[in-house]
Amino acid sequence: MQLTTTDINEASYLKYSGFQVAEMWVDRSKIRTTVCFCFEGDQHLTEFQKAYHMGEAEVNLVDFCQCLARLRSTMFKLIENQKQNSKPQQERNRHHDSRRHQEVH
Repeated sequence: MQLTTTDINEASYLKYSGFQVAEMWVDRSKIRTTVCFCFEGDQHLTEFQKAYHMGEAEVNLVDFCQCLARLRSTMFKLIENQKQNSKPQQERNRHHDSRRHQEVH
């Protein structure tokens, strides 16, 4: 069973609860950059998700905040890496477009 969320607090709660992030990716198809967290697990995964959404989640606040900080750090590194990987492509496109623009004139 897979569960995907863009809510970093929900993702942190699931990770804090022992579930592993199977995959993370950056979604730039919307106005704002969004990071998706995908978890894999058994029926307990949906039970924890339900507890989170019903306000019944219980955590040690210090441990949860540490988990949130680590996940947030990983998320920002992923976003930064994707930006750096897309820069060379953007620069190549810009260079190609400027050459084409020069050829037209």
